[in-house]
Amino acid sequence: MQYRAGFNYSQTFLQLNESRLNEYGISLGLGLPVKRVGTTVHFAAEAGMRGTVDNNLVRENYLRFSLGFTLNDRWFIKPRYD
Repeated sequence: MQYRAGFNYSQTFLQLNESRLNEYGISLGLGLPVKRVGTTVHFAAEAGMRGTVDNNLVRENYLRFSLGFTLNDRWFIKPRYD
Protein backbone atom coordinates (compact mmCIF):
# COMPACT_ATOMS: atom_id res chain seq x y z
CA MET A 1 0.00 0.00 0.00
CA GLN A 2 1.25 3.50 -0.81
CA TYR A 3 0.26 6.73 0.92
CA ARG A 4 0.66 10.30 -0.37
CA ALA A 5 0.15 13.76 1.07
CA GLY A 6 1.03 17.14 -0.33
CA PHE A 7 0.60 20.88 -0.19
CA ASN A 8 0.81 23.34 -3.07
CA TYR A 9 0.91 27.10 -3.33
CA SER A 10 1.23 29.23 -6.43
CA GLN A 11 0.85 32.82 -7.48
CA THR A 12 -1.13 32.79 -10.72
CA PHE A 13 -0.30 34.95 -13.70
CA LEU A 14 -3.60 36.84 -13.33
CA GLN A 15 -3.70 40.30 -11.79
CA LEU A 16 -7.17 41.85 -11.57
CA ASN A 17 -8.04 45.22 -9.99
CA GLU A 18 -4.42 45.49 -8.81
CA SER A 19 -4.78 42.27 -6.79
CA ARG A 20 -2.59 39.26 -7.42
CA LEU A 21 -4.51 35.95 -7.41
CA ASN A 22 -3.06 33.13 -5.31
CA GLU A 23 -3.93 29.45 -5.28
CA TYR A 24 -3.22 26.84 -2.62
CA GLY A 25 -4.43 23.39 -1.67
CA ILE A 26 -3.76 20.12 0.10
CA SER A 27 -3.92 16.63 -1.37
CA LEU A 28 -4.16 13.10 0.00
CA GLY A 29 -3.76 9.87 -1.93
CA LEU A 30 -3.72 6.12 -1.61
CA GLY A 31 -2.34 3.40 -3.87
CA LEU A 32 -3.81 -0.09 -3.60
CA PRO A 33 -2.03 -3.02 -5.29
CA VAL A 34 -3.95 -5.69 -7.18
CA LYS A 35 -1.84 -8.79 -6.49
CA ARG A 36 -2.68 -11.22 -9.28
CA VAL A 37 -2.47 -8.69 -12.09
CA GLY A 38 0.47 -6.61 -10.81
CA THR A 39 -1.47 -3.36 -11.21
CA THR A 40 -1.83 -0.53 -8.70
CA VAL A 41 -5.03 1.51 -8.38
CA HIS A 42 -4.50 5.10 -7.20
CA PHE A 43 -7.15 7.23 -5.47
CA ALA A 44 -6.54 10.91 -4.66
CA ALA A 45 -8.46 13.91 -3.34
CA GLU A 46 -7.44 17.58 -3.40
CA ALA A 47 -9.09 20.52 -1.67
CA GLY A 48 -8.03 24.06 -2.40
CA MET A 49 -8.79 27.74 -2.74
CA ARG A 50 -8.15 30.09 -5.65
CA GLY A 51 -8.63 33.86 -5.81
CA THR A 52 -9.40 36.60 -3.28
CA VAL A 53 -12.35 38.64 -2.05
CA ASP A 54 -10.32 41.86 -1.98
CA ASN A 55 -11.34 44.62 -4.45
CA ASN A 56 -14.71 42.95 -5.21
CA LEU A 57 -13.16 39.78 -6.70
CA VAL A 58 -14.28 36.17 -6.32
CA ARG A 59 -12.68 33.42 -4.25
CA GLU A 60 -13.24 29.86 -5.45
CA ASN A 61 -13.11 26.77 -3.23
CA TYR A 62 -12.70 23.47 -5.04
CA LEU A 63 -12.60 19.75 -4.36
CA ARG A 64 -11.05 17.43 -6.94
CA PHE A 65 -11.04 13.61 -7.01
CA SER A 66 -8.89 11.46 -9.25
CA LEU A 67 -8.49 7.80 -10.11
CA GLY A 68 -5.43 6.32 -11.80
CA PHE A 69 -3.88 2.99 -12.71
CA THR A 70 -0.30 1.78 -12.97
CA LEU A 71 -0.06 -1.21 -15.29
CA ASN A 72 3.00 -3.41 -14.78
CA ASP A 73 4.05 -5.88 -17.44
CA ARG A 74 6.90 -8.35 -17.83
CA TRP A 75 8.36 -7.27 -21.18
CA PHE A 76 12.08 -7.57 -20.54
CA ILE A 77 12.22 -10.71 -18.41
CA LYS A 78 14.20 -13.43 -20.13
CA PRO A 79 12.29 -16.73 -20.30
CA ARG A 80 13.82 -19.63 -18.36
CA TYR A 81 13.08 -22.17 -21.09
CA ASP A 82 13.28 -21.78 -24.88
